[in-house]
Amino acid sequence: MNIFEAKNYKDFIRTFIKKMPKKGRGQFRRMALHLGIHPVVITQVFNGDRDLSLEQAAGLTHFFSFSSLESEYFISLVEWSRAGNESLRTLVKARLNKLTEQSQKLENRVPKNIEISAEAKAIFYSAWYYSGARLASSLVQNDSVDDIAKTINVDRAKVAQVIEFLLANDLCVAKNGRIKEGPQFTHLTADSPFVAKHHTNWRLKSINAMERPKSGSELFYTLPMSLSQDLTLKIRTQLLNLIEDVTKQIKDSRLETLYCMNIDWFRFSETN
Repeated sequence: MNIFEAKNYKDFIRTFIKKMPKKGRGQFRRMALHLGIHPVVITQVFNGDRDLSLEQAAGLTHFFSFSSLESEYFISLVEWSRAGNESLRTLVKARLNKLTEQSQKLENRVPKNIEISAEAKAIFYSAWYYSGARLASSLVQNDSVDDIAKTINVDRAKVAQVIEFLLANDLCVAKNGRIKEGPQFTHLTADSPFVAKHHTNWRLKSINAMERPKSGSELFYTLPMSLSQDLTLKIRTQLLNLIEDVTKQIKDSRLETLYCMNIDWFRFSETN
């Protein structure tokens, strides 16, 4: 579910819980326990006219593990519901609109990036094998230059240079003679001067992959289409939700193989 499409915090939480396993049975009781209040209070809120306090709203953002942006939006929804006059509702509504706009920016939906110098970024995003080697170092079976070179099928001498660069910029770490990926994600904002090169590098890899025999876990799909302007915005939001969900799942996954996800979603007409 996308909280940034919600207009009422009670409706959102009720629907959110219903989509949980066993339709969220027992969740309201656990919410009350987390907040340190009687379960009757939760019932009065989500099945009646009572509102959460802002402190209780903040507590629920921790209970549901909302991101910082989701938390701010949820608390603002509670503020909007509690607002006693139209002037306050107008101010809170403006904040909600601003948060919705921020949620459409990918950099606000994925883990924060490592801050490296502009010079280092120019090198790291110059060729696919820099991020490829870094990812290969994360695999459980890889811990040396030889392993990484074999995995990404790049000359060992080149990979040795790449690993030296990654270590120097803390994008990889060396522990007890083993080379492993650093703990953070990297991400470029849409206005970065390096982002076009980064996308191009991996799309060329995708084109090369199309020419080899396909495995059952790969998927290539192209669908030019005509559709309404409203639907283009809805689909873009769905893709953002997918990207956010995938990045969360990767964090808890056993690192055994390397894949790349390219999503191309763009208008190719000259007019709206």
